[in-house]
Amino acid sequence: MKKNENETMEEFNKRFNELVKSMPTTVKPPDEFLLCSYLDSFGVDTAYELRRKEPTTLGVAQTEALKMERARKQSGKSEIPGFTRGPSKSNDSKGKAKEDTTQDSIKELTQLIKSMEANHTKEM
Repeated sequence: MKKNENETMEEFNKRFNELVKSMPTTVKPPDEFLLCSYLDSFGVDTAYELRRKEPTTLGVAQTEALKMERARKQSGKSEIPGFTRGPSKSNDSKGKAKEDTTQDSIKELTQLIKSMEANHTKEM
């Protein structure tokens, strides 16, 4: 099992734990194996950082992984694609200007599509 790129640590932990719970006790691997499997579920950087914390149980590893994700979000360095740190209060005007520009671009694109559709309909 691997952590998906767009999956939060909380979502991944839940999915991992559900898989572990679904295993019959007769085939469930030892806790040490589950911990190793969990640590192997991440990309190189996250796995390395998590292993450096030397977790002794799956629960400790999952708690540390959640802390790491929170720290990355707070520093604006989240690994989740599409994550952007929200503008700070001092940058509100910059964020607003960017939003206005985006809205203008969307309006222009919408008009262009409508124009193309109208031209295409006339040609038929």
